[in-house]
Amino acid sequence: MQSNRVVIIPTVLLETEWVLRSIAKYSRIRVLELFRSMMASHDFMIIDREDIERALAAFEAGMDFADAMHFCLSDEATTFVTFDRDLVRRAKKLRPDASVELADTL
Repeated sequence: MQSNRVVIIPTVLLETEWVLRSIAKYSRIRVLELFRSMMASHDFMIIDREDIERALAAFEAGMDFADAMHFCLSDEATTFVTFDRDLVRRAKKLRPDASVELADTL
């Protein structure tokens, strides 16, 4: 029997969130509800599911969705570097043991 599941990769979720919030004017809560229903559905195969679930939790806690995705999809063994001071603060709050640093400006 062939599966009719739709494969969702992380970059699709990034673009979908941007379109829903910027163009369709969805609220943060509505985006979360939609993504959580997708995660619970057997119609979708979510690539990097555990990382996406952590990103959704960070988004719910107030982190920007793209920032949450980048941070949660990054390799925990490496240092995550950003120019965004708020992201550093939120990332350390989310994962205190994470190596997150503010980049030096040019």
